[in-house]
Amino acid sequence: MLPGASGTEILVAIGRHLAEDGLTATVVLDNAHRVAAGDIAPLIAASPQLRFVLLAQPNVAIARLEATIGVSAEPLLGWSNETAAAEGSSLGCRGDYADYERLLKLTAGLPLYVQNALKIAAESYEGDVDRLCTALEERTHIVETAQELILADVFETFNDNDRRAVGALSLSDVPLSQAEASNILKRTFGMEPADAAAAFRRLRSSGSIQIFGVDRFKIHDAIRPLGRAFLDDLGAVALKTAREAIRDILTVALPIDHDRQRVFLLLRMFVALGNVKPLVEMATDELFHELGYMEEISAYLTQAAASEDIAPEDRFWALDGLVFAHFKDGDDADIRNKLDRMDELVRENDLGLTERLAIGMKRMLFAARDKDVATVKKTMSELSRVLPQTPQHLRVAKYNYAHALFELGMMDECVSGTLDLIVEYYDLLGLRLADVMGNNPDKIFPLLKGEHNHTDDLKHLADSLDLQSKAIKATGNNPGLAPIHAMKFYSMAQSLDSFVRVGQELVDDFIGRNDYIGARDVIERNLMPTIMGLKLAGRIIPVRSQYAVVLAYCGAFDEADAEMARLAPYEGGLDARGQWELQNQRALIAHLRENPPPPQWQMPPQLGRPRK
Repeated sequence: MLPGASGTEILVAIGRHLAEDGLTATVVLDNAHRVAAGDIAPLIAASPQLRFVLLAQPNVAIARLEATIGVSAEPLLGWSNETAAAEGSSLGCRGDYADYERLLKLTAGLPLYVQNALKIAAESYEGDVDRLCTALEERTHIVETAQELILADVFETFNDNDRRAVGALSLSDVPLSQAEASNILKRTFGMEPADAAAAFRRLRSSGSIQIFGVDRFKIHDAIRPLGRAFLDDLGAVALKTAREAIRDILTVALPIDHDRQRVFLLLRMFVALGNVKPLVEMATDELFHELGYMEEISAYLTQAAASEDIAPEDRFWALDGLVFAHFKDGDDADIRNKLDRMDELVRENDLGLTERLAIGMKRMLFAARDKDVATVKKTMSELSRVLPQTPQHLRVAKYNYAHALFELGMMDECVSGTLDLIVEYYDLLGLRLADVMGNNPDKIFPLLKGEHNHTDDLKHLADSLDLQSKAIKATGNNPGLAPIHAMKFYSMAQSLDSFVRVGQELVDDFIGRNDYIGARDVIERNLMPTIMGLKLAGRIIPVRSQYAVVLAYCGAFDEADAEMARLAPYEGGLDARGQWELQNQRALIAHLRENPPPPQWQMPPQLGRPRK
């Protein structure tokens, strides 16, 4: 209606009509990076009635746009785990929370790439998301993804230094400092810091680098597969050198920066480089198991334990780590065989007292779990003769004896044994019961005795409280505050796996006492923030399904159904036990809807009434 008018004049006219009618309109401009910033500015200024959404690919044009129109770009961070799982379920794919988390890392969560990868999983991998991710990570897939095809053009525009930087740093899925990244490029390719910095600037302007905080960055997840392919093409020497550089940097920084994701990356470097010794040393550390690292290396430890090329002592401790994991998981199937192999290694290679004590303690616990009283007594007697009479060794032995008594059903004796241990650990830490009552960990930490690291003592105190609590409950009595205090000490020791396990048991205890509000409080204030914040993938579905049941007990049935509906896409990717749990929780929620539980427990008036 305005022949000969410019685009800007047309927008001004549209804006005037919108103003007369009291309306606004939103204009979405796709591929805004292809338009000069100087041309976009007058369009945006044409009318206050027009609001603009500019969609653009990350490149140098974005910085110009931000400066010209005075706005900050908002990155689109891709799909959530739930959205990817729902999409996968609609295509007939199977995967648990951890599988979809891997897929999101490989695709940066970008919808086009996620959809394409899931279609390939459905068509070429029988819908198994885990198999697809493994193939992509190991570069054994035979169908090119849309991600590779689209980003190949971007990668071709990089110069040699840019490609080398993307290649070496693609091995890291965690942010590194500029100094760390430069160190890796220096060792791998002999690249000077100034050249590395120039490459980082170019990669940042192209959107190939993601910035975290002030000084940390990593290669964008979407482009990492291309970088890894380029590094592979350079040969085994370059790949090995880059892995060694990353390993050494993380090892040096680990005592200072104990970031969970950095530890996972370090473990992968150890495995890829065949570094058995540090892996075995970590696998025998209780906290290693508590933080959920064992799954990363269990297959490798199994191989190491069976290899004649590895020292007998290392094979023994690899088996010890695997047995410890089996005990934690309640998996007795292969424990006896592994214990026999550990005995054999001790006899044939004349291993030392430490190894004999380790196998003896585990033999005793396994016999107790098997209700073999004679073997437990015999092993206790043998261990008592060789056990060093140091306070530390005696405390560990007392705990294992108490644990054996629990497994044998001797609950009163177990309670008595753990009580002595709890008193001893309180004294060792310099704490009184009053210091813990009603206080959170941040208030308890400053009260600890001395300045040395109390992590192991805190963990062992929590173990003793947890074991005592179980024994008391087995006698039909209420353990009182023992489980809550155990959670506090597990939290202080960063024993995350036990923290979540005890928390879930505490939720069940509250439900058993008809305190549904208390159960919801524990799960919302303690468990959910922990598992979601730290991405404890193996715990997310069990805790969330338990949360749905707690919501049902609280009468929030619609919220409970909605939570279970969000978990449904993961069901096909769970093992038989996980599927049974999910189905059982769903059935329980339906039952509670038809058959309401007893009323919420109320505090007795004499306890709830304030003092005069």
